[in-house]
Amino acid sequence: MMLSVCHITKPRKVPAILATVVIMMAACQSYGATKSTFANHSADSLLSPIYSSFVIKSCQKAADGTDLPSNCRSFVLAELRDDIMYLLKQPDFYLVVGGLTIAPSAFENESLDLNRKWVNSQSADWFFEFGDAMGSALVPLVVSFGSYSLGKIEHSPEAESFGSDLLRTEAINGLLTVAFKAGINRKRPDGTRYSYPSGHTSTAFTSAGVIYTHFGPVWGLPAYVIASYVGLSRLQENKHYLTDVIGGAILGGYVAYKVTHKRRKASSPSISPFVTGKTFGARLAISF
Repeated sequence: MMLSVCHITKPRKVPAILATVVIMMAACQSYGATKSTFANHSADSLLSPIYSSFVIKSCQKAADGTDLPSNCRSFVLAELRDDIMYLLKQPDFYLVVGGLTIAPSAFENESLDLNRKWVNSQSADWFFEFGDAMGSALVPLVVSFGSYSLGKIEHSPEAESFGSDLLRTEAINGLLTVAFKAGINRKRPDGTRYSYPSGHTSTAFTSAGVIYTHFGPVWGLPAYVIASYVGLSRLQENKHYLTDVIGGAILGGYVAYKVTHKRRKASSPSISPFVTGKTFGARLAISF
């Protein structure tokens, strides 16, 4: 079975993707060794505006509502490291990576009828004019920095959390997207390189997933509509195949969902037995 899969996916193109996963593991392990060093310094001792802007409270508040000491803090990079470690421990992560790796080989002779139809349409060109700019990685980068900084200044945990989640999910999505592009190295419809998956689409769907998690369907559903618009605009520009767009949507949506639901999964109800003297029973713990 393994030989069959390797034959389908063209093994000479797979190592770059596998290497990226291995590098992610190694980077997390090496960063963990230095994490304690950063945790022993407070913002006041470092006197660094960069540190004070990107330090987040990683420990929960004490029972009386007061903040815990400064050594219960970590960089956003530490949160990013934890996110990557969390993804690497998920079985479905490898299913998604494997599925996205195999997909291009199954559609090598993909039709470009939709691309040609839209490329030659003036109305389609007018309608999808803003897709390229809206799918740029610069958009979520600016929004995440702005939201995180505003949350720090205004002491708004909601804004701070949204900015942090958006920045970290886009970083992970960007890393995986580049790995797929280099590993698959699929030619674009216009003849240039690195077609699969669509980076604009994966970026847009990552942002949409974070928005949906934080603000619900009222803002989330329109965000997904915009992300779909960005993906379709890549067909009109003749920069991608339909499978490139679908692959980018799956990758971005998956990363956003897993990372933003990490805390919610960790805070789910748990039941544990206890024995005290002659008393025994079960303890229900719910975090919220």
